[in-house]
Amino acid sequence: MRREADALKEIKGAFGTEAFAEKVFEKVFNEDIRRLVGMKDMWKSRKAPVPLSWGDWDAEGGTPAAVDDQGIWELRENIAVFKDRYQTPDPTVDFPRVFRWELTR
Repeated sequence: MRREADALKEIKGAFGTEAFAEKVFEKVFNEDIRRLVGMKDMWKSRKAPVPLSWGDWDAEGGTPAAVDDQGIWELRENIAVFKDRYQTPDPTVDFPRVFRWELTR
């Protein structure tokens, strides 16, 4: 529990920086997935998820504006939109409410 709180504080500290998107991505799609995969009983009757790494997708190009917002997105399209939204921070934006709630619980 303490490690989780420290990780969230690190993410909060990165808000407004270029590192924010990578930290959120690594926490949600890598570290948390690895932790869940380690719970062997959970995957006896279903396929375990596969962790993703920011570095594996960092070189992926993509034009989020060209993504069909009415279709089913491929993983690369989801990541392109995520990166477009969070990789270039807007310092005038307040810390997102969802993260604020998570960090103050």
